[in-house]
Amino acid sequence: MRSIALRVNKEREAERIIRRMIILEQDARKKLAPVTKQGKWVIIRLLPNNCRLYGVSEHSLTELFYDRLQFQCDERVTHAIYKDNALEHLIELNPENIFIIWSEESEVNALATNTLWKNLRAVRENRVYYPESREWDPWGPIGREHMIRELKRYFTKNAAFAY
Repeated sequence: MRSIALRVNKEREAERIIRRMIILEQDARKKLAPVTKQGKWVIIRLLPNNCRLYGVSEHSLTELFYDRLQFQCDERVTHAIYKDNALEHLIELNPENIFIIWSEESEVNALATNTLWKNLRAVRENRVYYPESREWDPWGPIGREHMIRELKRYFTKNAAFAY
């Protein structure tokens, strides 16, 4: 943002937006602390015939979720960006918490019938979180603000998505 702002002489506006985002992130981090401290997390996206497992770096979503909001990533997840076709890897991890992002209900429902999925610790303990997130956008300030507000709303007002 700063680089673009410099090129178009909008540095002051960019700094104002950045400060607003920092305050929003700090507030969300405080309000989400009871949730973020409840074990380790993995992020997945379900696509047709694909379980995408997000990594720990090099993606705006994981930077926001793990770094800025301080959800604790499962330390066995060490890759960057994401891995496609990672259902077997997810089964091996048997995570404490699963956060499902940007996934169609039909894909979530299809996976919910899988016996291996049903045996995952997070599923058995009702620690799978599936907010309505198709319009969440962590890349730009407007979308990021919306995503932070919706994350905060989801985790402070809703319980885990039950299977």
